[in-house]
Amino acid sequence: MEIFIVLLFIVGVVGAIVQHLLKKKDEVRLQQEEFDRKSRIAARYSKDPLRDDILGNRIRPGMTVQQLVDAWGPPAAIDERVLKTKVVHTYKYAQTGARTFRQKVKVENGIVVGWTNT
Repeated sequence: MEIFIVLLFIVGVVGAIVQHLLKKKDEVRLQQEEFDRKSRIAARYSKDPLRDDILGNRIRPGMTVQQLVDAWGPPAAIDERVLKTKVVHTYKYAQTGARTFRQKVKVENGIVVGWTNT
Protein backbone atom coordinates (compact mmCIF):
# COMPACT_ATOMS: atom_id res chain seq x y z
CA MET A 1 0.00 0.00 0.00
CA GLU A 2 2.83 2.40 0.80
CA ILE A 3 4.44 1.74 -2.59
CA PHE A 4 1.17 2.61 -4.31
CA ILE A 5 1.03 5.95 -2.48
CA VAL A 6 4.66 6.73 -3.34
CA LEU A 7 4.07 5.84 -7.01
CA LEU A 8 0.94 7.97 -7.08
CA PHE A 9 2.89 10.90 -5.61
CA ILE A 10 5.68 10.49 -8.19
CA VAL A 11 3.20 10.35 -11.07
CA GLY A 12 1.54 13.50 -9.75
CA VAL A 13 4.84 15.37 -9.52
CA VAL A 14 5.91 14.27 -13.01
CA GLY A 15 2.51 15.30 -14.38
CA ALA A 16 2.79 18.74 -12.79
CA ILE A 17 6.29 19.21 -14.25
CA VAL A 18 5.15 18.16 -17.73
CA GLN A 19 2.15 20.51 -17.55
CA HIS A 20 4.40 23.39 -16.47
CA LEU A 21 6.82 22.72 -19.35
CA LEU A 22 3.97 22.60 -21.88
CA LYS A 23 2.61 25.90 -20.56
CA LYS A 24 6.05 27.52 -20.90
CA LYS A 25 6.37 26.15 -24.44
CA ASP A 26 3.00 27.70 -25.37
CA GLU A 27 4.04 31.05 -23.88
CA VAL A 28 7.27 31.05 -25.89
CA ARG A 29 5.35 30.13 -29.07
CA LEU A 30 2.85 32.96 -28.53
CA GLN A 31 5.66 35.45 -27.90
CA GLN A 32 7.39 34.35 -31.09
CA GLU A 33 4.16 34.66 -33.09
CA GLU A 34 3.62 38.19 -31.75
CA PHE A 35 7.22 39.13 -32.56
CA ASP A 36 6.82 37.76 -36.11
CA ARG A 37 3.52 39.64 -36.56
CA LYS A 38 5.06 42.92 -35.41
CA SER A 39 8.07 42.38 -37.69
CA ARG A 40 5.80 41.86 -40.71
CA ILE A 41 3.76 44.95 -39.84
CA ALA A 42 6.90 47.05 -39.26
CA ALA A 43 8.22 46.03 -42.68
CA ARG A 44 4.87 46.62 -44.40
CA TYR A 45 4.41 50.09 -42.93
CA SER A 46 8.06 51.19 -42.76
CA LYS A 47 7.34 54.64 -44.24
CA ASP A 48 3.74 55.03 -43.06
CA PRO A 49 3.12 57.74 -40.42
CA LEU A 50 0.62 55.41 -38.72
CA ARG A 51 3.23 52.65 -38.28
CA ASP A 52 3.74 53.24 -34.55
CA ASP A 53 -0.01 53.36 -33.92
CA ILE A 54 -0.53 50.06 -35.71
CA LEU A 55 2.33 48.41 -33.83
CA GLY A 56 0.91 49.80 -30.58
CA ASN A 57 -2.56 48.37 -31.34
CA ARG A 58 -4.06 51.87 -31.62
CA ILE A 59 -6.45 53.01 -34.33
CA ARG A 60 -6.93 56.49 -35.80
CA PRO A 61 -9.44 58.14 -38.12
CA GLY A 62 -8.22 57.87 -41.70
CA MET A 63 -6.82 54.35 -41.37
CA THR A 64 -7.67 51.82 -44.04
CA VAL A 65 -9.45 48.57 -43.26
CA GLN A 66 -6.15 46.69 -43.65
CA GLN A 67 -4.47 48.98 -41.12
CA LEU A 68 -7.39 48.47 -38.73
CA VAL A 69 -7.11 44.70 -39.01
CA ASP A 70 -3.33 44.86 -38.59
CA ALA A 71 -3.75 46.95 -35.43
CA TRP A 72 -6.65 45.14 -33.76
CA GLY A 73 -6.85 41.83 -35.58
CA PRO A 74 -9.82 40.40 -37.43
CA PRO A 75 -13.22 41.54 -36.13
CA ALA A 76 -15.66 39.22 -34.40
CA ALA A 77 -18.44 40.49 -36.70
CA ILE A 78 -19.05 43.00 -39.50
CA ASP A 79 -22.30 44.83 -40.25
CA GLU A 80 -22.86 46.49 -43.63
CA ARG A 81 -25.20 49.32 -44.63
CA VAL A 82 -25.40 50.48 -48.22
CA LEU A 83 -26.47 54.10 -48.59
CA LYS A 84 -26.89 56.23 -51.73
CA THR A 85 -23.41 57.72 -51.69
CA LYS A 86 -21.38 55.38 -49.48
CA VAL A 87 -21.06 51.97 -47.92
CA VAL A 88 -20.82 51.94 -44.12
CA HIS A 89 -19.34 48.94 -42.32
CA THR A 90 -19.26 48.45 -38.58
CA TYR A 91 -16.38 46.27 -37.44
CA LYS A 92 -17.19 44.74 -34.06
CA TYR A 93 -14.59 43.67 -31.51
CA ALA A 94 -14.52 42.22 -27.98
CA GLN A 95 -17.74 40.24 -27.98
CA THR A 96 -19.37 40.20 -24.55
CA GLY A 97 -22.67 38.48 -25.31
CA ALA A 98 -24.60 36.84 -28.10
CA ARG A 99 -25.05 40.15 -29.95
CA THR A 100 -23.13 42.66 -27.87
CA PHE A 101 -19.63 44.00 -28.38
CA ARG A 102 -17.42 46.34 -26.35
CA GLN A 103 -15.81 48.05 -29.34
CA LYS A 104 -17.36 49.06 -32.66
CA VAL A 105 -15.41 50.74 -35.45
CA LYS A 106 -17.30 52.67 -38.14
CA VAL A 107 -15.75 52.42 -41.62
CA GLU A 108 -17.03 54.43 -44.58
CA ASN A 109 -15.83 53.51 -48.06
CA GLY A 110 -12.90 51.57 -46.61
CA ILE A 111 -11.67 54.32 -44.23
CA VAL A 112 -12.03 54.41 -40.42
CA VAL A 113 -14.17 57.40 -39.45
CA GLY A 114 -14.85 56.68 -35.77
CA TRP A 115 -15.38 54.12 -33.04
CA THR A 116 -17.11 53.55 -29.74
CA ASN A 117 -15.98 51.75 -26.60
CA THR A 118 -18.71 50.62 -24.23
